[in-house]
Amino acid sequence: GKSGEELCLSSEDSFEEEEVEEKKKKAVWVSRWINKPGTAIVFHLSNQVVQVNFSRDGTRLFLVEEASVVTFVDKEGKSDTYELQELIREPVQVILERLRYTRDLLNTLLREKESVA
Repeated sequence: GKSGEELCLSSEDSFEEEEVEEKKKKAVWVSRWINKPGTAIVFHLSNQVVQVNFSRDGTRLFLVEEASVVTFVDKEGKSDTYELQELIREPVQVILERLRYTRDLLNTLLREKESVA
C-alpha cells in the first residue's frame, strides 16, 4: 500500500483540482431530452439553452431564453441568430414554424408533467 506521505497532495496537485472544478463549472450537459421519432429531438441543456434537432430536414434551432435569442441552423449548416423581437417585426417563416412547433411540444410536455404530479 501507499504510505501517508505518498498520498499527500502537492500545491501543484491542488491547482490541477481547481482547474478541473473550473472546467466542470463551464461544462454544458443535457439535463432533459425528448425524442419525437420522425419529427424532432429536444434537448434542455444545463446552461438553460433549448436545442431542437428536426429529423425531417436536418435543421436545428437553439433558444437562449435568458438573452431572448434564437439561432437557426439550416440544412446546409449555415447559422443565423435573431433576437425574438426582430423575428416579431420581420418574420422568417421557416423559423416561426419551428418555434411554434417547439412551443406546442413543450406546452404539451408541461401539461403531461402537471397531470402526473
